[in-house]
Amino acid sequence: MGILGEYKKSLHNGLYILLLVFLLIPISFQVFLTVSPQLKDGVFMHIAILSLFCRLFLPIAIGLLVSFSFVNEFRRKGYMSAIYHGITLKTILINKFLFCLIITFCYLICALVITSIPIVLTVDNLGTVYQRVSFSILFMVISSLIIVNLHFLINIIFYKIPLLSLLVGVIGGLGSFFISHTNYWILFPWSYPIMSLYFDSIETKQLYIILIVYLLSLIIFIFMLSSLYNKKSMRWK
Repeated sequence: MGILGEYKKSLHNGLYILLLVFLLIPISFQVFLTVSPQLKDGVFMHIAILSLFCRLFLPIAIGLLVSFSFVNEFRRKGYMSAIYHGITLKTILINKFLFCLIITFCYLICALVITSIPIVLTVDNLGTVYQRVSFSILFMVISSLIIVNLHFLINIIFYKIPLLSLLVGVIGGLGSFFISHTNYWILFPWSYPIMSLYFDSIETKQLYIILIVYLLSLIIFIFMLSSLYNKKSMRWK
């Protein structure tokens, strides 16, 4: 099974089609709005094209990804079949976690490649543009991994409600519309992706807080996995 098995499980449930829709709709819409005035500022185009995707559709897509990775096994205790065949619960969750991380990373790469097309076609100084947004892209990756960690923890704790991750993603995406422009955005991880586009406005102490949030979420996930080492059920005791 492994990560390839996780990929195959989602081939027929519409996950990849939905992820593609959540990628193409906001970026295509923003490309139309951005390119039509014939703007030549590559950094501004990068921010404008990715803004709607990072603010709303990326958190929802991550929530959808985590929910769909859980829904097949955990809605009807299908994971018990794998356990009876000698696969530990810990291994099942690790495979799902790595699958979600890899898909999220590839998803971001696709978003950046699509975004780069109108920039390449309209801007001359590409080296300067991507040098200026390099830290922004790195922050976008880290902020997305934080959301994956949080959603995975939510689905482990509330394993009987696998679609809860999707609901949290929708709430998080909508919430970022109201919170990301306030001083409290640092307390709301779902606003991190949109704020990654404005990396120059982020203070150093805020960057440290974000790194701490990432490490804490990862440490808690590892701790929960270790507690499941010998378990054959998702029940917490």
